Amino acid sequence: MSAPLILLANLLFLGLLYFAIFRMVRVVYREMQGHVTPSRVAPSEVAQLHIRSVGAEANHPRGTRFPLHNMTLIGRSSDNDIVLRDAFTSGTHAMIRWDGARWTVEDLGSTNGTLLNGNVLIERTPQPLLSDSVLTIGEFELEIEQ
Repeated sequence: MSAPLILLANLLFLGLLYFAIFRMVRVVYREMQGHVTPSRVAPSEVAQLHIRSVGAEANHPRGTRFPLHNMTLIGRSSDNDIVLRDAFTSGTHAMIRWDGARWTVEDLGSTNGTLLNGNVLIERTPQPLLSDSVLTIGEFELEIEQ
C-alpha cells in the first residue's frame, strides 16, 4: 500500500474512533441530566393533569388541563413545564416522569412538600402515579387522567 492510502485509512479510523467516543460521552451526559428516552407509547397522548382546585392567588383556573411529557417539571419558576404560581409552591417543586411502563411522581426537595392522595412524598423518591391520583402542590390539587 502506498503512504497516502495508509494515511487516509488512519485518518478514517481516527475519525470513526472520535465519533464513537463523542456518542458515548453524549449518552452519559444525557443520562446525568435526567433525560428520558421516549418510549414506544406516546405518553402525552395517554395522560394529562387537570386542576381540581386552586388557591386564591392561582394563575390557572379550575379545570385547566396540562399534557404530560416523558419528563414534566412542575413549579413556580417559569422554566418549568407546568408553572403554578402560588406562595406555597417551590421554584422547581416536583417531577412527573414516564419510565416506559408507568407514570411516577417525585418531590424535588420542595420547601412545603408534595402530597399524593393525601400522603407526603419522601423527597427524591419516585412514587407510582395511578389513574385518578391526586397531587397537592402548594394550594393546587391536580388529578392525573390516563
